[in-house]
Amino acid sequence: MVRLAKQNDIAVITIDHPPVNALGIGLLDALSEAFEQAVKVPEIRAVVITGAGNFFSAGGEIREVEQLVNGGSGGEMEFTRQLFLRIEDSSLPVVAALNGDCFGGGLELAMACHYRVAAPTIQLGLPEVKLGIIPGAGGALRLPRLAGVAKAVEICAQGNPISAQEALQCGIVDHLIGGDFFAGALAFAREISGKPFVRTRDRREKLGSAEENDRIFAAARKSMYGPKGLPAQAEPGRGTR
Repeated sequence: MVRLAKQNDIAVITIDHPPVNALGIGLLDALSEAFEQAVKVPEIRAVVITGAGNFFSAGGEIREVEQLVNGGSGGEMEFTRQLFLRIEDSSLPVVAALNGDCFGGGLELAMACHYRVAAPTIQLGLPEVKLGIIPGAGGALRLPRLAGVAKAVEICAQGNPISAQEALQCGIVDHLIGGDFFAGALAFAREISGKPFVRTRDRREKLGSAEENDRIFAAARKSMYGPKGLPAQAEPGRGTR
């Protein structure tokens, strides 16, 4: 489900779990092991995490998400949060190479990395709100630090995908790569290796003031309550969590 390879001084971790690279607990465990192995290699200067096929990752394994919604223990979510924190805490720069669409937990993983490069044709988003699920692996906290509070509220509350170009404009993605994507991602990783980087959770320049954010939240609440309530409430048997 996860492959680890070395490209000279760059470690490449590939998520390979067809058809959509869903982040089930087994895959996350394999990702954790691969990451720990990668950062222990002395000559490695940066780590690239990417996906096989047409997805970086479409998010969590649906059966495990359903168990969580229906009252599961939440242990899997805590494991996921801790793994993403370990990636964010790495002393080596970690680049999320978004070769394909990136949704839900896949985007939360990417935002825990220090940099994000993307193919120009992909889409990104946090669609789980439409199932009544709040992004639970740190995405709701990291997104406003990258995109700003207003854009983060839009993405989290509406659950609609955005394009790679929009993600670049708002700061979620650092660079778009056309042509040979894998070669471009490796070149980017070598370019930033050895340079200081800022962890996503330490970014504060886009958070805004309490007064500004109060207005953003109030406008979002007003826009989200339609005739049928919140989007997730329109589906029988679902509610916000």
